Amino acid sequence: MADSKAAVKPDVFQEFRNLDRKRQTEKPKELSPDDRALASLAVHDGWVVLNREIETLKRQIDELVNVKVSEGINFEDIGRLTVAANLAKEKLYAVQKRVEDAREQAEGTER
Repeated sequence: MADSKAAVKPDVFQEFRNLDRKRQTEKPKELSPDDRALASLAVHDGWVVLNREIETLKRQIDELVNVKVSEGINFEDIGRLTVAANLAKEKLYAVQKRVEDAREQAEGTER
């Protein structure tokens, strides 16, 4: 069994970070059906609302960490909470980026 006092290795969460990353290949001349759907989402009012909600979630994650720190949790727990919070915010950002990238790609193929 692993020692619970051992430091978390920096690459331990790398596979979580890579979940949403597409393999870099040639840019297709045509958008995939998923990219077309995401691009169309980006021009609707619903995307503005969803994007705002994602930003609110990211702020709430930061606030949670700040509250826990002010409550005096130990440094080990602060570290774990911070890592988890940053991973969650990265995934939320990845959703935002995916939609915006699809929109930009769609605009580029229309020219």
